[in-house]
Amino acid sequence: PTFDRFNENRDGWVKILKDSGLQFDFIAYSAVESGELVSKGYKTFVLPMSVALSDREIGAIREFVSRGGTVIADAMPGIMDEHCTFRAVRPLQDVFGIAAMPGTREALIKAAGDPGLNLAGANALVQESRGPLLLSHSFGKGRAYLLNRFLCEYPAERVEGRAAPLLDRLLLVLKDAGLRPKVTVSGPGGEL
Repeated sequence: PTFDRFNENRDGWVKILKDSGLQFDFIAYSAVESGELVSKGYKTFVLPMSVALSDREIGAIREFVSRGGTVIADAMPGIMDEHCTFRAVRPLQDVFGIAAMPGTREALIKAAGDPGLNLAGANALVQESRGPLLLSHSFGKGRAYLLNRFLCEYPAERVEGRAAPLLDRLLLVLKDAGLRPKVTVSGPGGEL
């Protein structure tokens, strides 16, 4: 089930980014580890359900953001190492401006985000009754955004016409990060 959710989550990110009018590339973990986020001049890096990250990936992400890059992640980035062993301390907390407990198998299976997430410097752009949903934090010269949920349901929400609130929230992040489509299309009345 978790592997299926990973595929559904990736599909959710693909659809929501396309719905936002953006194009993107996929980048391999080995390219992240070797520093290509910086050397290839990427401006923004999305971590979809990136619950397992190596120490080298974590270091490269930290360097990328500190040099001025933008990282956008969904729930629980890096709670496991590259061997899928749960970490005792969650990495990248300083980058995202959070204080969080170590990840657990149960929380990952639920795929509902992190209800115990606390702010440690981040600003909550969107707050829900169960806690912060969308966070923004400056780190070095860059910015980090955390969506405290996964996008597994976005494709179904989209088909059912219920995706607008989540898309609007992501558009908040993209606007705050200075990301805009190169071309926008509007109707005769000015609507997008």
